[in-house]
Amino acid sequence: MLTKIIISIVALYSVIISDQAYAIRCFKCLVTEEVSFANEEENLPNITPACSKFDSSSKFIVECPYSTMCMKTISTMYLQYGLEQNTITRGCAPQKSSTLVFRNGNWHKEDSVKDVYVEECRLINENVLAASVKTLCYCGSDLCNSAKRLIIPLCQLTTLSILLLINN
Repeated sequence: MLTKIIISIVALYSVIISDQAYAIRCFKCLVTEEVSFANEEENLPNITPACSKFDSSSKFIVECPYSTMCMKTISTMYLQYGLEQNTITRGCAPQKSSTLVFRNGNWHKEDSVKDVYVEECRLINENVLAASVKTLCYCGSDLCNSAKRLIIPLCQLTTLSILLLINN
């Protein structure tokens, strides 16, 4: 009995730690390649590759310090004769919230990360007249936004399996 309790506690702890021990890494790409200059002093370009060239390589990987989830957006435009056009974007789920706090006689900007998403894919009818829909997928493990569908993180799936075996 004590062994089952210890295993359950360790399993639960591993699920909690797996999502909070480090900044999540996500794949990032846009409809078209984008060049920006993140560091103006050194004039170094920051290149976000196009999703049409997505291959899961390291050039698509980014750290997400202000996010606990990755996202993937699939926009579908329905054309004539039954044709459709899909565009995909990937990146960190926007969760950063900035507020001004008055402390010691001065205003300070404080950033926080809000948990506002559920791990799921949901369909949004974007524009009925234009016959377009958008699928938004959110997931909470490293590099989870590469798949064609949402995948349960391996650590959480293993933990749930162990808990089911223990309780049966």
